[in-house]
Amino acid sequence: MENFKFGKILVFSHDNCSCEKQERLELIADQIAMTSNYDIKFVDSMEDFENVVFFDHEVVAVFMEYCKDCKEKFAEVLKKIRTKNKHLPITLFSTTGVNGLSVEQFEDITDTAALYDDTVEFIAGRLVRHAKHYETIIVSPFMKSLVDYAGD
Repeated sequence: MENFKFGKILVFSHDNCSCEKQERLELIADQIAMTSNYDIKFVDSMEDFENVVFFDHEVVAVFMEYCKDCKEKFAEVLKKIRTKNKHLPITLFSTTGVNGLSVEQFEDITDTAALYDDTVEFIAGRLVRHAKHYETIIVSPFMKSLVDYAGD
């Protein structure tokens, strides 16, 4: 794979991350690194997440943990993201399920993943696919042709 990296996939997991969960997320990041040209950015606080998602224009996809205990903050952040960017792909993962999400919130997310039930390859592939689709939406046809040409 080329050394040139284009875009970041932002991974948010709460700071009370278990070793098993962190290990699984790192396996997913490794799979993405092996199969694509995306950087992975890990954050473990909502404040850091908001700073990156709102101010780093290289973010092409979000892989975000949903926690029932933080559902009000999650709803607030999701609404802010969709106000600023209606197309950024947001994939939720949870170790406790996504019960408690409203219909509107489900409409605002792109995908969900079962962190331990889905395979690493499956999750990584979905995140990369969502990121590539997002790029086709935001990159003008001329710029896409230029980037494709420079990559050859």
